[in-house]
Amino acid sequence: MRYFAAALLCVTITRATAGQQTSVALEATVRLRATPDTTSRTIKVLHQRDTLLLIGTDSISANLLYLHVATPQGDTGWVSTSFAHRIRRRPPSNPPDTAPVSTASLGAAVPLPANSITLTSESTLRCGSSCGSERWRVKTLTDLDEGDVDFTPVSATVGQMRSFPHPAHTSSTHRSGDVERTTYQVNGRIIGWLAEHDKDIHLVIEALSGTNTIIAEIPNSACTYVCSSPKLADFNQARADVVAQLGNPPGSYHPITPVHVTITGVAFFDFKHHQNGLAPNAIELHPVLKIQF
Repeated sequence: MRYFAAALLCVTITRATAGQQTSVALEATVRLRATPDTTSRTIKVLHQRDTLLLIGTDSISANLLYLHVATPQGDTGWVSTSFAHRIRRRPPSNPPDTAPVSTASLGAAVPLPANSITLTSESTLRCGSSCGSERWRVKTLTDLDEGDVDFTPVSATVGQMRSFPHPAHTSSTHRSGDVERTTYQVNGRIIGWLAEHDKDIHLVIEALSGTNTIIAEIPNSACTYVCSSPKLADFNQARADVVAQLGNPPGSYHPITPVHVTITGVAFFDFKHHQNGLAPNAIELHPVLKIQF
């Protein structure tokens, strides 16, 4: 038995005894897609402990690894194991009725890039040091709905962002409605900032007209899950651009002379609590993907 695992989808691929096909046992909810692409049509949602048959070679698209599978009901399509560079290959003791699967036995399946990380425990799948808490997977784009996020920016004002209704319920691993599946581009002014305890850079963005504000936050690549996010390079570039413009962030909130900025990020609903710049609906651009001064 050989294990392949990632933060959003864990799968166990088992080669059974001679004459039987390779099966894929899901350890998390995942979408069966028509093609190996996060924008592809969803055929059906598969659930934890569902068993699939591996029917073809695998594919890597946009740094995500996809398995070509069939359901017991006859549906065929592709499931993502998420971040290809985080595939874990740890052969445990083999049960009596199974034999190990080698990469060669799957033909061109499971190609591992040069920077792949071999992990030895479930806890290390998350990588990095522990930083954040509330809805951290959603904040870092490593949640179970990350594949549904549209990264084509939609222009919005600070006022429009503040007008979206806060969802009645939020999840630590799933996104809430279309707003949290949308990338927004907002023009505004940075009027203050700090480095949060979770190592995010916290920016207070004020509307170009008026004093309304929202929060925008940029994760730190050293943190849990962040280091495995598909948008890690964008986080790093955004942080570098902020530091180049403003210097290193202070450890507590510090107002600054307003600086015009165009900021792009995925919408996120925080819970309502005291924070500098918090909107009435607790909406944020979190994570920030791009910042232009």
